[in-house]
Amino acid sequence: MIFITTLAAHVRAVNRKTGERVWRFTTDGRIWSGPTVADGRVFAGSADDAVYALDERSGVMLWRFNTGGNVFGSPAHYEQTVYAASSSDFVYALDSATGEVRWRTQLQNGSNSSPAIAEGKVFVGSWDDHIYALDEKSGAHLWNFWAGDSVLTSVTHGDSTVYAGSNDGYRYALDSNDGSLRWRFQTGGEVQSTPVLDHGVLYFGSSDEQVYAVDSVSGREIWKFDAGDHVMAPPIVYED
Repeated sequence: MIFITTLAAHVRAVNRKTGERVWRFTTDGRIWSGPTVADGRVFAGSADDAVYALDERSGVMLWRFNTGGNVFGSPAHYEQTVYAASSSDFVYALDSATGEVRWRTQLQNGSNSSPAIAEGKVFVGSWDDHIYALDEKSGAHLWNFWAGDSVLTSVTHGDSTVYAGSNDGYRYALDSNDGSLRWRFQTGGEVQSTPVLDHGVLYFGSSDEQVYAVDSVSGREIWKFDAGDHVMAPPIVYED
């Protein structure tokens, strides 16, 4: 099946061979990001201040958790735990089977980000101009990095490095262990496109209407492409 979400507050399951609807579930608010599927469940965040777990086959709601604020990013799933960031200033770790809170950690402000899980850490950007690393098991603050302006995108992790963009016009590469700066790359506009890492190259867009390919180790520009408009969505890399 194919699982999709819409701004009209729907989560839908579609037969990938026929295109026929299998089920539809409606939340009480707009859904700004895609669903996450794991453990026979579909997880989705909504602007009705909640994270939902739906049965993958039937669409029946298994649980609903109120985060106290809009959930703009996609929930992340790892080892029977769902991680979600909220505009309520909190990041939550929830039991994927029951929705019970394993931990919650407060940031200085809310978040648009979809959390990234790697190396025993949860990485998330915030409206408070910081990128955070939290302990995966406890939610304890491990480090934070000031990014100059709001971090509205999700972060990408690879090769012990965290990559995140900021509204200050820079793409940052940080050491995932301690948050120290490895490099930063300046664009001509706000960087609101989640980066894609592929074979040592980082691809992302900017409000300066350019799509960039940057060496992931050095931060050196390889090329840029004039897209003719603000690029907010992540590029898709396809091996042809």
